Order: sequence, then structure tokens, then C-alpha cells
Amino acid sequence: MANLHFEDRFDGTLSAWTTYIGTSNTVVIATQDLSSKLRFVDNAAADYGSAKTSITFPTDEAYIIEFDMMVASTGSLTFELLDASNTVLATAELTSNTLTFNTDTVGDSTTSWTDGTYNQVTLLVDPVNNTIKCYWYDLTYGSSSRNPRQMLAEKAFSGTTATQIIFRTDSTKTGNAYVDEVRSYTPDWCIVGPSIADGKPDWSSDPSTTYRLTGTPVENGFPSYHLGVLLGSNNYVGNLGFGGARMAEIEVFAQETIVDLGFKKVIIFGGLNDFNNGGTALEVQADLLSITDTLVAGGIFPGNIYINTCYWIAIIIGSENTERVAFNNWLPGFCADNGYTMVDTDATHSDNVAEQIVAAYDWGDGTHCNSTGSQKLAQNAYDLIPATIAANTQGYIS
Repeated sequence: MANLHFEDRFDGTLSAWTTYIGTSNTVVIATQDLSSKLRFVDNAAADYGSAKTSITFPTDEAYIIEFDMMVASTGSLTFELLDASNTVLATAELTSNTLTFNTDTVGDSTTSWTDGTYNQVTLLVDPVNNTIKCYWYDLTYGSSSRNPRQMLAEKAFSGTTATQIIFRTDSTKTGNAYVDEVRSYTPDWCIVGPSIADGKPDWSSDPSTTYRLTGTPVENGFPSYHLGVLLGSNNYVGNLGFGGARMAEIEVFAQETIVDLGFKKVIIFGGLNDFNNGGTALEVQADLLSITDTLVAGGIFPGNIYINTCYWIAIIIGSENTERVAFNNWLPGFCADNGYTMVDTDATHSDNVAEQIVAAYDWGDGTHCNSTGSQKLAQNAYDLIPATIAANTQGYIS
């Protein structure tokens, strides 16, 4: 069942948007930092620019709205969720090194966000319980390559049906602002794990990473994109990967970024960063057990949890590889005993002679996947999905 309500990656025209261009302002699609984006050029302190579009959101289930934002140090960029009468239901404003989130019934929550840097805002709108959660990538968590999505705040709102979104600059400030990767979808499938899940080095869902800002980003080369294509038109798979993640870190964020965001079907990658840093198979097994316990306790049906074996990468040698093999040998029994689905990525991606990822899937470092390798990761999972997926609140596969 299709779950994507709206998507614009700004690689075409602005035909889906109604724009307002004030004095000395422009609102256009332009290439910035290696990809096409919606660009606001606000040169008038007494005027603003905006882009608004209508979306048919669900009224009987929670849905996600996510988008990338960046604003110059002198400017301001605001996202607003609107009803049919243009009443503001929720706001995410970026200005003066601060992200501010509020709703029509609850005041501001803020977090630091450095001007001139990209980040992604994710809103989980629940029209049944009249709540909205706001998430962002916590850039203070680790290096620029491994930022997990975290929640800023959860707030009540009036519950009025949303029908529109708008991005706008501020009539009292000047400066360029950029928007990209705008979409709304009902959470269903997601992929979680380290860099291979996120799509690095060719891509990342976190727009602040060097993989999006240098080199040649591959916008359609990551596993969740490929799985969405396999699932069919208007299907979107959440990308919850963050580079460098160890299984224990996935465990830390499992409740907040998988269960609390409402995902129903989960594909897990993990273990390679553990083994590469001296972790044992027993430690990875314990962390995975905690993750799956969290998912099941959160209402995710065991049959909708897909767990990948670990393929051989060039940086894992000697005793590290012994632990990888031990984990892979343990995983089939664990999945069979608990009703999970094992995906044997080791069988498709390991070159046991070269002791690294197979050449056809190698990004070039013996470790990460190129787009073909990421497509195969998605295909491996897709091939194990039963033909009929029952569409109910628990996300059961029948």
C-alpha cells in the first residue's frame, strides 16, 4: 500500500508550489552544494519570499513531514503547517543559530543549530491524539559522519486538519535560505544501521555530512531508496542509518527513532563497526536482543523485523573476522527462535578470497557499497517479503 503523500527533491519545476516573491527577492530552484534546492534570496528587510503547497494528509493515522533547511547568518527561514484557512498549526523556525518549534496551543522549544549549516527537521503529526513531535539531527553527538536523529519536543496541537505547508523568509531580515528533500509519508518500512544503511559514502539522510557536500553525491543510490522502488510507486522507506553506529548505539535510539516515530517494518544492519573496534559476537548478540525486545514491546510484529548478517569488509581482519563469522553463525537460530527474518547479506556481498566486499558492489574502499551494492542489499530483503502485506495498525505480514 502506497504511503508517500508528497515529495519534492527540487529536480524539476516549482509547478507544485505557489510562490510569493517580494521586493528584491527571488524564489527559484537552483544548484547549491552539489544538488538542486529551493533557494530563497531575500534582499529586502521589509519584505519576504515564500513557497506554499497543498498536501492531502491522513486524518486517521500519524504521518511524517521531513525537510532539509539551511539559512545564512543574517537571515531566517520558517516552516509552517497550515489548515485550509491558512491558520498555523505548527512552526519550525531557523534563525540566529537556533531551531524553534511550537504549535498553535503550546509555546517554543529550542535547540542550537549553527547558521550556514544544513540539517533535517522531521515532524510526526498525530491527528488522532492531537500531538506533534519535532526531531532534528543532533550534530553534537559525534563526528560529522554520524549524527542520529533525536527528538526536540512533543507538543499538543488543536487537531485541526492540516492541508498545506509553507516555507518563508522573514520580513525583517535578509539573507539566502535553502530547502531540499521535502516529503510527507505514513511511517511503514525503515532501514536502520551504520553507514551502509544510510548510503554513505555516496549519500546520507543527514544533509550536513561531507558525503552530501563534497564529491559526487548519488541521490538515488542508497538502500532505502532502492527498497522504495521495489515496493512500488509512491512507497517511501525511512532512512534511519547514521555512520559509525555500533549495535549498542542503535539500541539507544531504537525506541525514540523507530518505535516512537511509528515505523512498522524494520530492516536492521549492524555489527561491523563493533567488530572493527574490538567488539565480540556475544556483545553484538546482546545488543541485538535488546533492540528486538524494544521493537516487539513497541508493537512491531516479529515477522516484520529483518536482520542482516555481516558481510566481510577490508578493515576487518584476524580475530575481528572470527567474531563476525561467529555472529553470522548464531543469527539463523536467533531469528528462527523468535520469528524474525534473517537476510543473508554475507552470502551476496562477501568475497571470501579477497577478504572484503565483492568487487561489483565495492564503492572503492573494500568496505562500503556503491549504488549497485546498495540495490542488492534492498533486493535481498525484498525477496524475503511475502507477496501479501496486510495493511493494519500492527503492520502484520500475512
